[in-house]
Amino acid sequence: GLGDMGSATDGDQDAVTGLIYLAEITDSDEVRRYAVHSITAFILEDIGYADKDQNSRAVPVTGNIPKALQTMFLWRGGTCWGGYDRSSKNQNRDLCICPGYFSPGQWRLFKKYLEAHPDLIPEPYTSAELGMVLESAITWGYNTINRIACPTGPVSNWWTVPDQGWPWNGELKCRNSGTPSGSHYSDAGRIPWRIALDYLWFPSEAHAPLYDDEGRSLGRWGAKEYSNRWAGSWMKLIMSQFPNGTYPPFDSAVRPLRMDQILPVLSKLEPCPTCPEGFTAPPWNAWGSYTVAAAFQVPLDGVEASTMQQWTDLIASAAADGTNTGQYFDLGQQIIVSQMLGGRAWLPLPANGSKA
Repeated sequence: GLGDMGSATDGDQDAVTGLIYLAEITDSDEVRRYAVHSITAFILEDIGYADKDQNSRAVPVTGNIPKALQTMFLWRGGTCWGGYDRSSKNQNRDLCICPGYFSPGQWRLFKKYLEAHPDLIPEPYTSAELGMVLESAITWGYNTINRIACPTGPVSNWWTVPDQGWPWNGELKCRNSGTPSGSHYSDAGRIPWRIALDYLWFPSEAHAPLYDDEGRSLGRWGAKEYSNRWAGSWMKLIMSQFPNGTYPPFDSAVRPLRMDQILPVLSKLEPCPTCPEGFTAPPWNAWGSYTVAAAFQVPLDGVEASTMQQWTDLIASAAADGTNTGQYFDLGQQIIVSQMLGGRAWLPLPANGSKA
């Protein structure tokens, strides 16, 4: 039954982030302690460190991977299933991840918050120990997204990882929450803003070391590269279909594109073998186009900053004015993404956060 699935990982990490904000806004030691305990619970249950043998795997080849990263953690679908867990004997839960739950910016925040408040961490755990679990999940998450997300950005709602081997060498098998694997729909829809947030909060750190199947280093890859897939692909489609000057850089002699011209283009993003149905999310839903607008906040190579700002304003305005607001899925994405686009998603760390 549904009752044994526990709470969902995406909701848990958003709730924990909310507790951190509350602790910093109120400057309450009681709330701060509760936030630290909640981060610990997230790592134990949603990442799976409470049963690390069940919820992690050794890298199949060590190559030049440092010892600290030779144990691969990912993330679970909920506190009672998914990730590397095989205990349910249900193919839709065992070895199943939702790529859209990958949230490296929030996990990096959790890691730094534990480092800032080591005295509040419940025994027997330490900041270093829990932080390494998050670092592993960030690293192997980015390595997996690099392979299973399309070059244009979309990623499958669900992905089944292999019991042994690299997590990106999995298959389109599991399905949950009424969404199929192989298409970018509501469950995948969270990933553009979650990864863009990593860059907004930690621009110099928002990446991970990338490794090939032999464990050899391939450099690094992260939030900028993934966000650029979305922004670059949407821009390219627009530029291929409409006259110069109707999109950035604008020409005052022509009328700018309307939202009913901009948003539907998303449905034409090129699919790929790991997401063969492509972008099936309705562009008129906030978890369709509005989440992708966040990717435009990340610099794009070859595009001047002033022109990129015009693109951000154009896409954000079209998505904000053109998307539905009736369901909690839509409203939840709009609240978060609007704060990001409005410059209000401040980093709630004592040394860096600003309550302005």
